[in-house]
Amino acid sequence: MLQTKVLSLLKKLDAVEFKGFQRFLQSPVFNTNTRVIALYKLLKKYYPTFDSPKLVKEKVHAKLYPNKKYSYQQFANLISELTRLTEEYYTHLAFKADTFQRRKFLAQSYRERDMYDLFEKETHDLLAISKVKTNATNFQRSYDILYDFYFHPNTNKRAIEITALNAMAEHLDNYYLNAKLLLVVEMKSREKIFNESYDIPLLNEVKTLAGTKKDNPSIYFYFLLLQVIESNQEKDFYELKKYFFANSGHIASPLKTSIFRVLNNFCLAAIRNGQSNFGFEHLDLYEFGIKKELILVDGKIIGSSFLNAVTSGILCNRIDWVKAFINKYNQYISPNNKNEIMAMAKAYIAFHEHQYDKVTNLLLDFKPSLSILNIISRTLIIRAYFEILLKDDSYYDLYLGSLESFTKYLYRTNDLNENRIKSNQNFIYYLKQLGKLFIEGNTSYLVLNQLQLEIKNTKPITCQSWFINRIEKMKQSSKSLT
Repeated sequence: MLQTKVLSLLKKLDAVEFKGFQRFLQSPVFNTNTRVIALYKLLKKYYPTFDSPKLVKEKVHAKLYPNKKYSYQQFANLISELTRLTEEYYTHLAFKADTFQRRKFLAQSYRERDMYDLFEKETHDLLAISKVKTNATNFQRSYDILYDFYFHPNTNKRAIEITALNAMAEHLDNYYLNAKLLLVVEMKSREKIFNESYDIPLLNEVKTLAGTKKDNPSIYFYFLLLQVIESNQEKDFYELKKYFFANSGHIASPLKTSIFRVLNNFCLAAIRNGQSNFGFEHLDLYEFGIKKELILVDGKIIGSSFLNAVTSGILCNRIDWVKAFINKYNQYISPNNKNEIMAMAKAYIAFHEHQYDKVTNLLLDFKPSLSILNIISRTLIIRAYFEILLKDDSYYDLYLGSLESFTKYLYRTNDLNENRIKSNQNFIYYLKQLGKLFIEGNTSYLVLNQLQLEIKNTKPITCQSWFINRIEKMKQSSKSLT
């Protein structure tokens, strides 16, 4: 079967584009090779999969060159020509879709052919188009247009108002700010996640200027993002969230996705640190994301995002919302790890509904491909074992064994940062303490209260909110027995 670049390109054309490609090939402006058209018509029968056993080089060659012996070079040349034309068609589609670029090339043609009046008119039209959206691309476009116009030999420099030069300078500054802040946000994020270090010239100047651009969402959003990443303060989180909810319609999708991710990560970090109230903030973000169609990225939902929605919904006791979310969005999980994600989602629901045996059945032989899934599945099954242990102390050895196994896993893995490892090590330590107190019958109100205070003051620690709530229930039970 044919394994060529051109088939990969043709597969990515939608039905309308693929049909239009035939008209493109039949236009003598682009192609005069009739064999290429014949090859397209032959391949057309097998669009979009191109997986027919009939698509073998020798068979295709025989159809195109009847009564001729198969020639590797002849066939390779034909495939190469179709590939070139397909790539040219890709360029044609992109150019056709970009009104601004088409008109910019037209303005350049007017300029090069000494047609100043038409060039001037087209320049003003281009400036109007570039102002429709405020983003880095359009800031750069506006600057380039004004630059070409101002420095054209026929432009009367004395007649140009000072506002034109100011506008040119402002567009350049805005372009620089937007592009610089994009890089700074990425660098600062990597410094936190990967423990990297970057020397960032003009950082303070950029931040100061960006802070004055509240009326320019494409810049001010980056300023707020940077504040959240650097300070990790709740006040900065709430300022970004409020501005995002009010102005998300004024920015491009990639920036929306980045902001949505940063806000969600802030909530998750707060939840991990025992601030269970951020479960409601997280759920609020997901409901906003569903409303504004921010949940899906390129038609897919990231597995971790899917599970984060599930766990926050459960934390807020919104189990009906969780089940509705799963029913609606499970179809968008990547097939590569869909079964793993769905198993974890079902296990979370089972845990919430106190079906601890079901949790262990779902996860006992669970061997996910992603290390993060391995981590969260282990923490969930260990908590399930603890709940079972409270009713049946014969599970103690199994419980300790699972904690020991988790400890060894943390020493072996290279996929976790230091903070995550420490968080899970604290999780293991305090579960050992809690299990030991239960087995020894040393679960008085005072003892449990002391342990609860220790856990509240321990950072980082995985499942801190669960620890605090679980011990609180044990304290109440202990108090009722005295």
